[in-house]
Amino acid sequence: MWPWEHLAVGYVLVSLLWRLRGERPDLLAAFAVAFGTQFPDLVDKPLAWVFGVFDSGIAAGHSVLVAVPLCTVLVALAYRAGYVRAAAAFSVGYFSHIPGDAFYPMFYGQPFRWKVFFWPISQGAGEGQVDFLAQVLRFLSRTESFATSPQGATYIGFELLLLLTAFSLWALDGAPGLPRPWETGSKAGER
Repeated sequence: MWPWEHLAVGYVLVSLLWRLRGERPDLLAAFAVAFGTQFPDLVDKPLAWVFGVFDSGIAAGHSVLVAVPLCTVLVALAYRAGYVRAAAAFSVGYFSHIPGDAFYPMFYGQPFRWKVFFWPISQGAGEGQVDFLAQVLRFLSRTESFATSPQGATYIGFELLLLLTAFSLWALDGAPGLPRPWETGSKAGER
């Protein structure tokens, strides 16, 4: 999945979960979910494509065997420090990334893949030593080819619906993260 797709899915989930509690995500939760949705790629892609530590851009950062203990410790530490909502938002973002990457290849006619998300027990197909920019350009080319195919119209429709939903929820949540120079006091600090 592309970064904006991960972000949209994660934000929709956090916004809906917060709404179930009668709340809205604040600035810290919005940043935490944004970081959580990107975290697996921020770990694995550079370590594979730049430094050659992993054979694939899906490795430790995408592993359920890493995500569960990491988020458990993070939430426990955040609870003690009074930042449990931010840790929960990060965790929701992180855990939304993994199934997104598991199902995403199905858009391209590839099989559902789940074994790669259990690193180090199993690993993704080796991509060899690749250049970061070359890999991104390869993914862009693949997306462009797919988007112009007959199935691509469905994908683009889904993509637009996802992005519109995320943007709408973000706006209804008060657009956390945007500066509000006209607001003063505690309300401005909550955004």
